[in-house]
Amino acid sequence: DWSSDVCSSDLLDLFMRYGLLSSSGGSSFSITGDGYRFMLSNFHEQSYTLLRKILRMERNTVPFFTFLFNLRHALPCKAYKISVLTAEQKKFLQCFELIGLLYTKTLNNDQYFYVT
Repeated sequence: DWSSDVCSSDLLDLFMRYGLLSSSGGSSFSITGDGYRFMLSNFHEQSYTLLRKILRMERNTVPFFTFLFNLRHALPCKAYKISVLTAEQKKFLQCFELIGLLYTKTLNNDQYFYVT
């Protein structure tokens, strides 16, 4: 599944896949025109851009929107157990964390996420 691949990658891979960076060979990278526009955007525009790009690559958008819209009811600074999420929601958890919408933490052997 494509989205689980992109969600398990780091930001460098994410930016490469979305054309914000290009490889100049080896471990050298160049920022693209889209990358400059992205870099100069505010946080909300950056988040929206990345969410749109993830959404375009997702075959089934219902789990994506369900999880995203449920997050709007979550309270900041309140811990939510990751273990109660569905497999589809867990797939997007890491994506949303990379974007900065969520923060994850392990406490007493339980994993939690917080809305930022």
